[in-house]
Amino acid sequence: MSSFDPTRRRLLGGLGAILALTGCGFAPVYSDGRAATSLLGNVAVDSLPGREGFILRERLRERLGGVPIGQPRYRISTTYSVSSAGLNISQSASITRFNLTGVAEFSFRDAVTGDVIFTESVQAVSAYSTTGSAFAAEVAERDAQERLALTIADRIASRVALAAEALPQ
Repeated sequence: MSSFDPTRRRLLGGLGAILALTGCGFAPVYSDGRAATSLLGNVAVDSLPGREGFILRERLRERLGGVPIGQPRYRISTTYSVSSAGLNISQSASITRFNLTGVAEFSFRDAVTGDVIFTESVQAVSAYSTTGSAFAAEVAERDAQERLALTIADRIASRVALAAEALPQ
């Protein structure tokens, strides 16, 4: 029988992970003194069509510090598309599982001059099942579309925050 209990082992493992991260120079991207903090509340996000576009835009606003007060310093323009592919075909020849693939191409611009600072593309996949009723399948599809839009927005916000180090101050 071991005298080293699992709770203590997890605590020491977590402490070790924290020490390892601080030793490698890890710091939160939005901590004081980091370039990404200058983005908070300074990025306007252009409108996108449709329900998923609204979800994507609102998540981007949330991640980038909300709606700018006054003249924003930067602007994000995004195009967003979703494609669907059937994955699982049942014995009755009906498709019971779908993958949604979302692709967003975005441009990060200087809001005053309109100059493009950088352009990138992000992609994500979300899946849903249609084995239940027609209503359940529709709800599952809408949920997958929402998860996809949120994931895409999070990836865009992460790319922008990482690129903030290279932005002119």
